[in-house]
Amino acid sequence: MIRRRRIGHRAADLATDRRGAVLVIAALAMPVLLGVTAMVIDLSNARMVSRQLQLSADAAALAAVGEVADPPTARARAVQYGTRNMPVADHGNIINPSDVMVGHWDKDARTFSPGATPANAVRVTARRSSANGNPLPLLFANVMGLQETDISVSAVALAGASGQPGCLLALDGSETSGAMRFNSMDQAELHDCVPIANSTHSRAITINSLDRFHAGSLYTAGGYRAGSIDRFDLDQPAQTDQAPVDDPFASLADPAPGGCDWNDRVTSGTISPGVYCGGLRMSGSGTLNPGTYYIVNGDLEFSSMGSLRCNCSGTGSGVSLVLTGSSPAQVGTFSFSSIDSVNLRAPADSSYDFPGILLYVDRDSSYQTSSFSSIDSLTMNGLVYAPSQRISFSSIDYSAQTDCAAIAGFRLEFNSIDSFGRADNCPAYGSSGITIGGATALLVE
Repeated sequence: MIRRRRIGHRAADLATDRRGAVLVIAALAMPVLLGVTAMVIDLSNARMVSRQLQLSADAAALAAVGEVADPPTARARAVQYGTRNMPVADHGNIINPSDVMVGHWDKDARTFSPGATPANAVRVTARRSSANGNPLPLLFANVMGLQETDISVSAVALAGASGQPGCLLALDGSETSGAMRFNSMDQAELHDCVPIANSTHSRAITINSLDRFHAGSLYTAGGYRAGSIDRFDLDQPAQTDQAPVDDPFASLADPAPGGCDWNDRVTSGTISPGVYCGGLRMSGSGTLNPGTYYIVNGDLEFSSMGSLRCNCSGTGSGVSLVLTGSSPAQVGTFSFSSIDSVNLRAPADSSYDFPGILLYVDRDSSYQTSSFSSIDSLTMNGLVYAPSQRISFSSIDYSAQTDCAAIAGFRLEFNSIDSFGRADNCPAYGSSGITIGGATALLVE
């Protein structure tokens, strides 16, 4: 009887004994734990490789977009930079020529169209994939039957400063506040335009008291200040603390006029090219025949006029107005004031003295102010270049017909400018326009 009770107790103890259960649970959970561990480790590695690929794609796109006008070279540059950042021996070919697309970036829709014109952007795709023969091996996920995975990233780089031409350039490279100023205006509509200032001051570009300011971007060696503006719109982010822009017209030939054709000329009506010593002043109405007008040791003044136009019907014809002098102090200024309509264009034909140049003030001029003021309709196609002078604009409506609005001065000031012309068609007027050297590309996607 006693023996049977002992056997019964042992059976009951065995039924309630939990020793060894943890080993069973651990054995059942081990495949799940290994799978989670594999996933975490391989996911971390994949993220690291993805980041490497993105950095390589960014660098390749920025390098390639500098050759956007030459697609084969752009593709070669992208492949070169991809290999430099992720060597073939370690990662295989992450970028093939077919992974590099040249096309057009639409800043409004923020879309890239491969092969579209005008070409202003490059898209680069970097990948580790089976298609490229370099998929990323999975180190631990093999236990779950997964041996490799594909990773693909892309980058789009835009040529130029924000992919748009420069239209305004303030060359003053000192630490000057307000080297370029926009003041007291209803609106400043700078169509596809990038204002550029070489000043290193934190307020190199100042924008004050406007209802609206709209530009393609801002580019400055210093910074900018925008205050008292109801609406401030830039198509692309401002680029501050950048390398100063070299004067793109530094190689322009110095003026070399001959002997005087007229002295202290005051006139109206139609005039012809030549050398105007002591200055040229026009009022009433004026028509300029094609050619180069040299103003020597005096000022150029157009004032109180119904219209001022170029008699430039011939292909490639135009006018160049050039101010120079026998000494820096003798170089005059130009003034356009109280005019209903101005319609002038630079010559595009290379047979002219200064193709692409509409207004040129000798770079040896002393610091003075040239100006445009109170003009109801201003259409000027070509470069306005006064590298040693301040250029002031006030109460101006730049006509929408202006396709090459390019102004380079020592300092620039704008007051009450309703709109500005386009700056993307300067080659049609014989000018390269204003371009930004150095780090001009911008990653947009």
